[in-house]
Amino acid sequence: SSSGIWANTRPEAELFPAQRPRRVGIALDYEGGTVTFTNAESQELIYTFKATFTRRLLPFLWLRGPGTRLLLRPGAPTLLPAPPPPMPQVSGL
Repeated sequence: SSSGIWANTRPEAELFPAQRPRRVGIALDYEGGTVTFTNAESQELIYTFKATFTRRLLPFLWLRGPGTRLLLRPGAPTLLPAPPPPMPQVSGL
């Protein structure tokens, strides 16, 4: 569906957040190689791109569909919580 939320990956991935976001937060971890999109109101994770960044990054946002609006506003930087550590491997069971 063209009115959904999509990640521009190969192949494209349709995303299904619990609520359609009215505001989207974007967090870049250059050294960690991630760009994370969240619902700015509920903090729900929408999608995380993973890559190795070696050069300057430039933003590219694309809106599909007539009547869709985009308003860019800088917000206060927000630190996302670190992911939980991996579970230890149990062997010999």
